[in-house]
Amino acid sequence: MAEVFIYNLSGINLNEEKLKQVCLNVLKQEKREGSVDIYLVGRGKMRNLNKVFHRKNAITDVLSFPENEKVFILQKKTAEGKENFLGEVFVCPARVRKNSRKLNLDFEAEILKTALHGILHLMGYTHDDEKEAAEMKAKERKYIQI
Repeated sequence: MAEVFIYNLSGINLNEEKLKQVCLNVLKQEKREGSVDIYLVGRGKMRNLNKVFHRKNAITDVLSFPENEKVFILQKKTAEGKENFLGEVFVCPARVRKNSRKLNLDFEAEILKTALHGILHLMGYTHDDEKEAAEMKAKERKYIQI
């Protein structure tokens, strides 16, 4: 069984149920069983995570930490007792909003796409080269339309 848990620590108001359903659908379509924790965090927390884990002193829109990395950044207890824990996805709504304004995109659609991108990373998809990036982009387009 696939499960998605949303922890909105950002104070931003958005349709968390829709976010959860989009993420559950990705897990279902990818035939993945297990649970994912999605954290919506502020700029300061995202900058700190990026600095600590990627040595980049910058705010990013999404970071993913697969279960095998054993990070459990905010609440290790959230993973305890969960069967087949796949990992954590951190999304910074403030950064997503900035990106969506810059590109003239719908904010809520961009949040969904960003979280979906993070989940795909948990499943091993990357964009390290052109072929992988194209495959990941195609998956994003497919799942955002379902």
